Amino acid sequence: MASATGDFSFTDVLSGTYTLTESQPPTYAQGTNAAGTAGGTLASTDVISNISLLPGNAATGYLYGERGQSITGHVWLDSNRNGTLDAGEGGISAVTVTLRDSSNSVVATTVTSADGSYDFSNIPAGHYNVVETQPAGYGSSNPDTVALDLTAGGAPPVVNFGDTAGSLSGSVYTDANGNNQRDPGEREWRAYRLQLSGTDARGKSVTKTTTTAQDGGYSFKDVVGGTYSIAETQPPITPLAAKSAGTAGGVASTNLIGAIPLGAAVDAVNYLFAEHGAAGALSGTVWRDANHNRARDSNEDLLSNWIVELYQGALLLQSVTTDTKRSLRVRQRNTRKRLRDPLSRAHQPGGLRDTGH
Repeated sequence: MASATGDFSFTDVLSGTYTLTESQPPTYAQGTNAAGTAGGTLASTDVISNISLLPGNAATGYLYGERGQSITGHVWLDSNRNGTLDAGEGGISAVTVTLRDSSNSVVATTVTSADGSYDFSNIPAGHYNVVETQPAGYGSSNPDTVALDLTAGGAPPVVNFGDTAGSLSGSVYTDANGNNQRDPGEREWRAYRLQLSGTDARGKSVTKTTTTAQDGGYSFKDVVGGTYSIAETQPPITPLAAKSAGTAGGVASTNLIGAIPLGAAVDAVNYLFAEHGAAGALSGTVWRDANHNRARDSNEDLLSNWIVELYQGALLLQSVTTDTKRSLRVRQRNTRKRLRDPLSRAHQPGGLRDTGH
């Protein structure tokens, strides 16, 4: 019987010709055998015959090699959350993976390398559980424990663990009516650069950049749970801006939404940057055009208490009433471009007709 270290020894053996035979352990596959210092013939599997032992000779080096099984795999960031390791999806390093036997005792423990790979080698056949210790800040796209049966000489199993991250998204737009919320008709900001920075739940520093799409929306993808800030590159023509923290919370300040506590695999939305711009003005006069020449003559009366509305496209921006001097003044924030075709509409008292603008 071999010892716990695999060594065996026969003592007080007289000189002569001998045969060594190993009983193949059922949990291991056949490896390579070798005859020792007294020679011999590898007659068949696990049999070494024709060993010629001389008087007083202590023969050594008789070897029976057995092959255990191996388990390999990866822990990876499952960007599309489909539970399958796809081309281009990267590994997650320093994740603990544990191998437990049928009695739940720990057989071996390892951590993933820089590319997310791990392996267990020289494992005897049997029933096992491969267990991933879920890394902080990640969710999972498949179970963290995988049960398997190892067979001696069988194909080595591959056990992968998919982990998922979250995202932060929002939009940048022109808040034309200054109400700090995005209304239909308010213009988007395209190709606008934003930066995400912070520290994830594993203590790793994170920096990502993105630009807004055609609709003004943006998204930072594959963001591990942690604490983050989103900063915008403020256009010089729009020195004023309002921010709105989204569904994961946060604190809005100048050109920044900070202290965002993003949970594991959480998709947080509605992080908004509303550009107001510098204030401009539109002004004019409402008068009774007695001769219908569409020009105010010196003897034509001014009209008070008329309602004038300013539109940008279909969006009502402001509504004012002519004062006692019969004049109006509308203050309006600039947009990134010039105001195009601003449409003003006057609500007329009964009995009067509009002769044009």
